[in-house]
Amino acid sequence: MARGANIILQEENDIEAQKLEAQKLVAKNFETDLTTVVKNESKCTFPSIKTVLGVFAGFAVGFACRHALHLDSNKQAQLPQLTLPTIVAATEPAQSLLIIGTDDKKEHKSYKFNGSSNGPASITFGNGTEAVDSCSVTWNNEQYVFGGQTNKRQISKIENCELTQIGELDFDFSSGACAATNEHIVLCFGNDDDTKICRYGDDPLDITKTLPESYFGHRYTRIAAGQDKILAIGGCDVCDGSDFHAESELFDFGTKQWMPTEAEFDSKILFAAPVVWSDAYYVFGGQTGLGQRDASDGIYRLDNRTWVEVGKLETARFGHGAVATKEGFYVFGGDSTERVQETQETKAVPSEFCQPGLNDSWECISQKGALELNGIFNYPEIFIVSPDMCNAGVMRNV
Repeated sequence: MARGANIILQEENDIEAQKLEAQKLVAKNFETDLTTVVKNESKCTFPSIKTVLGVFAGFAVGFACRHALHLDSNKQAQLPQLTLPTIVAATEPAQSLLIIGTDDKKEHKSYKFNGSSNGPASITFGNGTEAVDSCSVTWNNEQYVFGGQTNKRQISKIENCELTQIGELDFDFSSGACAATNEHIVLCFGNDDDTKICRYGDDPLDITKTLPESYFGHRYTRIAAGQDKILAIGGCDVCDGSDFHAESELFDFGTKQWMPTEAEFDSKILFAAPVVWSDAYYVFGGQTGLGQRDASDGIYRLDNRTWVEVGKLETARFGHGAVATKEGFYVFGGDSTERVQETQETKAVPSEFCQPGLNDSWECISQKGALELNGIFNYPEIFIVSPDMCNAGVMRNV
């Protein structure tokens, strides 16, 4: 066999050896808990990283299963087929996603999703609560929603499958951004007069401390949090329709300073979805102008103060939610700019799953039967929860 073919085609023993070496590397550098099996075209095992503030960072050491090329019956190299994974935990309970939102008809919606099946959730909305123009965090394994379109001082919590208001913010907060670091809940840019202001605290009912002003205004955007840093990208300052921008910056709680990344997007951006995965900052989609069709399908990663495109969504969108799990990213909702011709109503937007591909890229798919969200284009709230939390009806296989 030619040397080039040897490089492309890995024998099973070599693959197993690579997997063992990768697991040793992860065990040396990461604190792991239990072993999770991911079912795909082939089976891979990898240690899962412990939960950090309800959002998982995964290190995919099953790269031998994803990155090795296989030969078909005609000896042609073929890429492994990308499919949504089903998580089977050996002794650790599996994790599901809970998605809630208030649509453009003011109807409250809730869904459960575990990667291979989806269905309705039994969440009810208490008096005055909403999940539109709000933002959310998981804190001490509890789910909180802040602000909103009409209830701008909302502090609500999911209790016994009901979104229940438990307090009020000291300031108006609408279309703002939330995140949680290891030690702080952070609420940013939630008022036209506060486009450079973030507030924080270590108690959901006491978000009163203020960070230094950011260099740029970031209204109508989201933030992403690492262990002790937050990323803000795009948005606007005066927000008169002429000052949307492509600037991004990081706040470091260690130095208490904002640091411009010196990296601009190719275009102005707002309503994007930034996420942290394996200590790297990613941005999914977004609106790149004020036109009806100005939705982005790009996936970008911040590398050495430069934004590098590493993949594309199947459906361009903005105002969507994205969450990092142990397997990769899930993307829900938003506005795809597609309209029903007769009514001009927004079309339902399919969910997508994105996982690492070849050459340090990301590959996204939306399988037939995947969860579709209609009219929830102001950032659905997404939480990682236990599979038995607030189910309603039978979960439907994707």
